[in-house]
This record gives sequence, C-alpha cells and structure tokens, in this order.
Amino acid sequence: MLCPERPRAAQPRGRPAGAERPGRPGTAKVVWRAGFGVFALAGVAAGFQERRPSLDTLDFLSYFTTLSNLIGAAALLAGALPGLHGRPRVDWLRGAAALYLAITGLVYALLMGGDAGTWTGWAQHRVMPVAVPLDWLLFATAHDLPARRTVLGWLAFPLAYLGYTLAHGVATSWYPYPYLNTAEYGFGPFTSYTSAIAVLFVVLAGLLAAWPALHRRTVPVNTRSLAASRRYARRHNDDSPQLNGGGGPAGGRRRRRRGR
Repeated sequence: MLCPERPRAAQPRGRPAGAERPGRPGTAKVVWRAGFGVFALAGVAAGFQERRPSLDTLDFLSYFTTLSNLIGAAALLAGALPGLHGRPRVDWLRGAAALYLAITGLVYALLMGGDAGTWTGWAQHRVMPVAVPLDWLLFATAHDLPARRTVLGWLAFPLAYLGYTLAHGVATSWYPYPYLNTAEYGFGPFTSYTSAIAVLFVVLAGLLAAWPALHRRTVPVNTRSLAASRRYARRHNDDSPQLNGGGGPAGGRRRRRRGR
C-alpha cells in the first residue's frame, strides 16, 4: 500500500543579509553608528560656538541643517543601543533622518553654492548627508513600511518646519535662508526654491520608503536566518497531527506501518 503523499510544508522565509532585525547589534554596526552619531553632535556643537556671537540659540536651531543633523545623530545613536536596535519606531526614525539629511546635502550642493568652508560645514553638509542615507541603504529595516503612511509621516516635519520658519520670520524679520524672505526678495524666489525642494522631498521619500521591500527582493537571503526557519518548519511539521496522520510521532509510525 502506498503511503499518502505528505503535504508540502510552506516555504520558509529568510531575511536578506544586512537587514535590520531587533536584538543586539554587531560590534561593527555599533562603532559605525555611535561614531557618526557623536561626530554629528560634535559638528552641531562646534557650529553653534562658531556662530554664537551673531546667532542666539533659537535662531541657530531654526536652520534645517541643524535640525536634520540632530535627528540623524538621534537615529544613529538609538540604532546602536541593544534595547532599541531594530525596533519599528527606531527604523522609521532612521528613514526620516536619511531623507532629511539627503535633502540637506542636495539643497546645499545644488541650490546654495555648496562651499562647505570649515570642518563643521563639511560635517553637517557633506559627511552626515552621506553617512545617514548610506546607513539606511546598507541596513534596510526588516519591517514592512506602509508606503503612503510612511511618506506622509516623514513629510510632516518639513511642512511644519516651513510653517514655523515663515511665522518666525514675520515676527522677527529674520529668516535662516534668504529665499524664504518674501518681503525682501519677493515671491518669485520663494516659489521656485520651495517648489524644487518639495519635489525633491516627495521623490526621495518615495524611494527611501520603497527601498526595504526592494532590498528584501534583491539582496541574497541570510543563510543563518533561512536555516533557522527551515529547522522550525521541520519541527512543526513533525509534530503536526495533520501532517502525520493524526497523533504526532505515533501517527507517523502508524503511517509507516501501513506503508509496509
């Protein structure tokens, strides 16, 4: 008598090599993130000291460059902590920081001349706008990101920043970026600059939000994760009454006796 065909187990799913998973981060990742996180904070602190005679604290924190570097530092340092590494909210923050710093670097290079000047200019406008997006690309989150909700969430901060900057400028007659000063330069530069930056934000946000899913499809699967998934699937199938003729291992023995 022929044995009944054993149902095929579901194909185990591994995670791509380099995917961000909850747990303790590796030493290299801790050094990478903690190093750049501290470097970003040092750049912001030194930049504040350089401009302190002419800028107060509120005005200094009104620069998008300053805020994006602080967010990037927070995201990197949180991603280096064992208790926070790989958490969905931390990964969401890493993606947001990658977006904000990528915009900082692109706008500074394409629309504002790109002359970094001092080492703090290099740190805030060139080094961190590369390091944080690179961290997002190399260690893509293993969590599913709802595209529309993620993009809208990431874009909420730049919109709030624009509203704050305009209100603060009307109240104080000071603007962190000249093209935002419509009273002095008119609405032409304001419209052209903000429209171009808005397009950059939307396009980059969509690309960065789509990257984790693309990463999972294109990067080779982590073999250790896949092997663990297969071991779990075998144990589950061996103990399943449905797969063993009703009765776990005993059911499997009865099935083999019927086969004889």
